[in-house]
Amino acid sequence: MKFDFDPEMVKKMAANIAQDHVNKMTSGQPNRGAPGEANAAPPGLPRMSREDAMKVVSQAATVTCEECNHYTFDTVFVIKKISALISPNGQESSVPIQAFACSKCNHINQAFLPKEVIDDVAQKPKPKSKSKKAKAKA
Repeated sequence: MKFDFDPEMVKKMAANIAQDHVNKMTSGQPNRGAPGEANAAPPGLPRMSREDAMKVVSQAATVTCEECNHYTFDTVFVIKKISALISPNGQESSVPIQAFACSKCNHINQAFLPKEVIDDVAQKPKPKSKSKKAKAKA
């Protein structure tokens, strides 16, 4: 099974989800959903005004890249292949796992992609590159 993702579509979907989340915490209506859908704050949280929501956001820490300190990220996916032997439905499948890569250097912060997700790749020995002397002889 192969997944083709349109990066622009994924960015638009992420923006809509983020806007819906802010709207649900404020008095605004969701961007999508069934007509007349209830617009309540998440359980345990009071509904806040747009101004209060912006105040909270302005006081929040901005996440930066662990490698280059850049502060914008792109959505990327790691695709995990699930063997039919361990799959709940008995069929081989591919599962996309969303992560965020620095838009400047492509580094993925540890918090965005726990190492357990890519342990199988991290354990493989890296291919040896030829030394400059070996390349010169070839």
